Amino acid sequence: MDTNHEPTINLYRRARDLKGIKKILIASGVRYDIAVEDPRYIKELATHHVGGYLKIAPEHTEEGPLSKMMKAGIGQL
Repeated sequence: MDTNHEPTINLYRRARDLKGIKKILIASGVRYDIAVEDPRYIKELATHHVGGYLKIAPEHTEEGPLSKMMKAGIGQL
C-alpha cells in the first residue's frame, strides 16, 4: 500500500497559499493506520489543519472492529 503523503502535503500547502483562504481545517477522515507511516504528514496536519480535535474512527482503535478487519491494534502502530 502506498503510504506516501507527499501529494497530499503539497495540496494542503497550495490550498493554504490561495488568496482569501485563512484556514483549512480537517476534523475527520484520516486513516490513522496509514497516517502514522509518514511523520511529515502528521506534523503538517497537526501544525496547520487541526483546529482542536481530530476524530479517529472506531475501526482504527477498537479491538472488535480491528480483529474483524484483521488489522493491528492502535497500540501496535
